[in-house]
Amino acid sequence: MKVAIIGTGFAGFGATLALSKEKNLELHIFDIGLQTRFIDQPDIAVPNAKTQQGSYFCYGINDNRWSIKLDSKRICSSHALGGYSTVYSGATFYPKDQDLTDWPEASRPRSEDYRAVLSQFNLLYEDDELQKEFPLYPSNGNLNNNQSLEQDNTLLGYSRIALAKQTEENLETAKIFSTATFFNDLKLDRRIVYKSAVYVIKIEKMGNKLQLLYENQDHLQELSCEYDSVFLGAGCINTTGIVDRSLYGVGTREYYLKSPVGYINAFIRIGFTLEKEIRIRRDANLPEFFMETNSKATNYTWSHTQITAINEQIIKAISNKLPFFKGALAQLFRNTFYFAISVVHSKIGKSTLIKMNTDESSDGSLRYSMIIQEQEQSMDNTQYQSSILKSVLKNWNRLKMLPIPLGNKIADFFRGNKLGGWHYGGTIPMSLSPKEGQSYPNGEVYGLKNVYLIDSSSFPEIPGSTVALLIAANSYRVSMQWIKNNLSKDI
Repeated sequence: MKVAIIGTGFAGFGATLALSKEKNLELHIFDIGLQTRFIDQPDIAVPNAKTQQGSYFCYGINDNRWSIKLDSKRICSSHALGGYSTVYSGATFYPKDQDLTDWPEASRPRSEDYRAVLSQFNLLYEDDELQKEFPLYPSNGNLNNNQSLEQDNTLLGYSRIALAKQTEENLETAKIFSTATFFNDLKLDRRIVYKSAVYVIKIEKMGNKLQLLYENQDHLQELSCEYDSVFLGAGCINTTGIVDRSLYGVGTREYYLKSPVGYINAFIRIGFTLEKEIRIRRDANLPEFFMETNSKATNYTWSHTQITAINEQIIKAISNKLPFFKGALAQLFRNTFYFAISVVHSKIGKSTLIKMNTDESSDGSLRYSMIIQEQEQSMDNTQYQSSILKSVLKNWNRLKMLPIPLGNKIADFFRGNKLGGWHYGGTIPMSLSPKEGQSYPNGEVYGLKNVYLIDSSSFPEIPGSTVALLIAANSYRVSMQWIKNNLSKDI
């Protein structure tokens, strides 16, 4: 059997991890592979999360190299280069079932899915109070252990980092995990057929088989060979576009993108020593602490807060606004000023409208566009902001941080980001009884037989926890279920 996987981020990684174990299964990987922005490509409104091994212009956003117009002010991958995903922080954190109440029970990743993915990382973590509620390798009982709705809770611990498998747990010399290493190893072993620098336009049915129509870097359209199934993980926006173009003809369709709400607070830290656990994270420009909060203010879902000192990227952003902020002054601030970046469940956020349009030009060719109508999200949730400040003060002995008045306004001024969180999905959500524009719990798209969603486009809601591990575990779950349903035991 032949199977195509579209995308080499955490979704493609999870699916390939499962499917590559089947020796008689031929895997073809399709990757857009962008590594630089197009000449004169307009900059996005907001600098993205990281510069190390990162690309702010991935997936064809505002990029006229491709015939498909994809217009967005700031939606792109935080940690991608050449289509691959790189872990910086938080990627080893998972949601509890209480954060996935809109997910059909059959669609929720289980402990074996998380463990399979986590086994591919060398994990840097500490044995702290986070381990009690969120053990590194969860059990199903732990995932089901939902907190009483009468009780507020705050947990604080050191950040968890996924390092490359063959490396020491020392960030000063270690390599951060990247899906690039995983796919490159498979290419070297000739276990996959790999096609890069291609933009998949749509999936076409050929009897009981499927073919991909894609555009190469020479702007020529080609048809792939035939596949039995396609696993689609091109990133929520592009995945939604591919599904739309595969199902429908000329016209305009609307999709709604779900996103958690993001908040940011600023603090000054006093009277502390730079212990080893903090130093190695800071030297790598990574968050030092994770704080998980569950309270009435979060609708009793777990919110995720990353607490970090001013790093090199933040210093650069401030220097662009205030040229005198550099050198010794910047280093002084780096030892005392911290930001807390919080992400809250999408239940609290607002949906973003995406318009997918296909029309016919005068020469009979089809033109495609994806327009994301981003609006500034309100950051003025006083109750939640207050709960974060209380949680930080509650951990005074550990953090010794005092809030800076209007710190969130100051942070917004320097970062320019008022468009919400980075984690998106929910455009083609899973449902027990799906209808048009939805998918089944096994990931299969309603109306597109043998096409399976493996990225966040299929998520019915987006939890506050960072989503990299959830995406990979869900993709692994979908793929393992496909193996069970489609490959006999004697293959």
